[in-house]
This record gives sequence, structure tokens and C-alpha cells, in this order.
Amino acid sequence: MSVGFFLSVHSSYTENAQSTADSFVHAMNDALRSQGLGQYVDPENAPNGYVGPKFGRSSLDHHSARCLVAVAELDPTLSHLELVAFNPYRVAFLPLDFPTPLETKHREWINDVEPTLWIGSAPRLLRELQTVSSRLGIHCQADGLGDDLATRIDNLEQITPGDPQALVEDTRTAWLLLYEGARLAITHRTALSLAG
Repeated sequence: MSVGFFLSVHSSYTENAQSTADSFVHAMNDALRSQGLGQYVDPENAPNGYVGPKFGRSSLDHHSARCLVAVAELDPTLSHLELVAFNPYRVAFLPLDFPTPLETKHREWINDVEPTLWIGSAPRLLRELQTVSSRLGIHCQADGLGDDLATRIDNLEQITPGDPQALVEDTRTAWLLLYEGARLAITHRTALSLAG
């Protein structure tokens, strides 16, 4: 099943489900306040994270849940990536820096179950993605992913001769999409919301 990437919570819900989005944002803020982390304000209009047809530097703005989970499972000790492995179909990463993910009291039906939804930190997610990047043959610079390497990943180029096709076409592109989503959330000061 495909998972879409959105730069706000409300934009990840259909027009008829905006009250559910309101409920999720309210629950996020309850969780944030309980930890003394302030409040998140979802923008009235979602920012445009596109550069031409690309979502940041990724040609994709959605990916299969299987590929996203594969990236998340590269290191199960990383708690913000673990949120993607736990439920890639509805999770949000806020542009706030907090160490561990927070469980909200909001619940939604997803694939015949009704889990409580969690929120993570986009800055922490970005750092965790940089941590696992070397396992995919991606070498981030000290200041992050360089444009040349992002282009090579997006163009489905091998980084090392003999790279398996699944690594090139699935895992690295999923990593890039997660990376760009977290980066754009931080840049635009909005939530990265995954919905499937």
C-alpha cells in the first residue's frame, strides 16, 4: 500500500475528514504540553515543498509502506524511525526537537485496527536518517545530504558498482523521500504527515 507525504496535518486528510485532523492536532498539543514542549500550530495553508515536479529533491511524494518500513528497520534502536516501522499509514513528525516520540490519545481505524497515533520530531528523524545512511552506501556530509548525491539517488543511479536493484530503486529512494520530508518540515516549520 502506498503512503503519501504531506507538509501539514490537515492536508493529509480528505475534505470530509477535517474534524478528524482537528482532533489529531488537539491530541498532539495535549501530548506536547504534558512534556512542557509548547504547542504545534498547523498552517492554514500547507506550504509548497515542491521544486518543479519534485518533493524537495525527490521525484516521489509517496512510496510503498514496505519500502519505508525497510528503511525504518535498518536500526530498530532509533525511536523516531521506529514510528515509521510501527505505523507508516498515519504518523506525524513535528518541526520541534524532542528526544523521544510521544503517544497521543487520538485513535484512528487503519487496516481494521484502531491504534493510538504517535508523533515524532522531524529534527530527530533527520538525524536518525543520517545515522543509517551509511548502511545504504549513502555518505552524508557534516551539513547533510549534498545535492549531487541526492540527484544520483533520485535518478536511480548506482553509488557503488554492483548495487542491487532493490537497494537502488526501493530502499534508497524511500530513504531520500523520508529525508526530504523531514528536511522540508524543518524548513517550512510544519508537520511532516504520512498517510496511507
